[in-house]
Amino acid sequence: MNKNLNLKKIEKISTLAFDNGLRLHFDSILLFFNKSWPSAFHLSILAMEEFGKAKWCDSFVFYTSPLENRDAEEENKWLKLLYNHREKQCAFIEEEIFNYPPKFFDLVKGGGLEKAKQYATYVGLRKNKDKIEISGKIYYPQRIRKEKSKRQITLINDYLLDLISGKISGKYLVDNEKTESKLNRKLLNKLKSIWPHQNKKRDYYKTYFKKWKKLKT
Repeated sequence: MNKNLNLKKIEKISTLAFDNGLRLHFDSILLFFNKSWPSAFHLSILAMEEFGKAKWCDSFVFYTSPLENRDAEEENKWLKLLYNHREKQCAFIEEEIFNYPPKFFDLVKGGGLEKAKQYATYVGLRKNKDKIEISGKIYYPQRIRKEKSKRQITLINDYLLDLISGKISGKYLVDNEKTESKLNRKLLNKLKSIWPHQNKKRDYYKTYFKKWKKLKT
């Protein structure tokens, strides 16, 4: 017999995922300043996925009534999406789509960011669907340079600054009370002090997309 998802457990996953996203973000900054740019880039995307997971879980809990007759099979299909890297990346940006140009969303949805994450981690040959391009050049993490890593980390830091500032001013409401309690001035000041790069222009992500060049391998 199929069982419905435990909403309290989903809420806890959200809280833990957000905390883990913060840890990964701070670790990525530490690696960046130690000039380990590929690893910093990789961890920053993992942070993006954890924040996306947290948002997704909060939305699920908010829109789900524990009293209604719920389809357990459909809920479990949704649960499996939490293990899909590309879907979590999309979950991170989809609610803020007004800040991102469609081309950037298409890049993430099309798997471009996930490919870059893999290139930042492993040495190998490119794959085109299930076919390995044996005549292609070798890709390797050291091709992820400082600027690409900095832009990715800035994307995450800007998101957190905006989220916390919005919560403090009352512009944003955060469904998860435990997460909301952590979005305070102490964390805001820490994010500002630990990462000096900030993009104040609303068209930043257009620039981000233009500067994003696929790795040629």
